[in-house]
Amino acid sequence: MSYRNKPWLVSYIPDVPGSINFNDLLCIPDFLERSTRDFPGLTALNLMGYTLTFRGLKNMADRSAAYLADYKWPEEVEFREALSKTQ
Repeated sequence: MSYRNKPWLVSYIPDVPGSINFNDLLCIPDFLERSTRDFPGLTALNLMGYTLTFRGLKNMADRSAAYLADYKWPEEVEFREALSKTQ
């Protein structure tokens, strides 16, 4: 493997590929789902000394999505109130 054009590859652990075939992926959630299934305990993020596995990243993404889905956005609340007054 040549590190000349991609010097960051030298820091990858042996099981991490140097490239990803994006033709196999439909969207970011699919990528996260597959990565969690195939590499649950491997590092997904390493930022400023904090390391997160694919399993942990998916857990955080799922929890964040659930929170946002349940959050009462101000415009949505106002729209619902206005709609209920017209009925």
